[in-house]
Amino acid sequence: MTVLRDFIDEIASELDARTDKPLAPHHWISFVKLLDTIDRDDELGELRQKMEQIVSQRDVRFQDRCLALIPLLSADPAIAAAFTGRRRAAITALAAL
Repeated sequence: MTVLRDFIDEIASELDARTDKPLAPHHWISFVKLLDTIDRDDELGELRQKMEQIVSQRDVRFQDRCLALIPLLSADPAIAAAFTGRRRAAITALAAL
């Protein structure tokens, strides 16, 4: 299991643990799918490594690790277009944590 796959599982656990359920699942589905795409694409190895450095920092709050991913996803030319299309739902989801 990769670091990003572990983080996807952590997202699921975090959402399951919330009693208020402020977000519909579709807010997270695009974000998780994008993480999965990055995790599986060998050409995105450099981006994956940077993301893994962020998400593996267990001493940093879950919400802060999620928010730290936004600049990386926005700046990488290989994924920026896909992220921009999903950005609104992803930011809405992350901001509600």
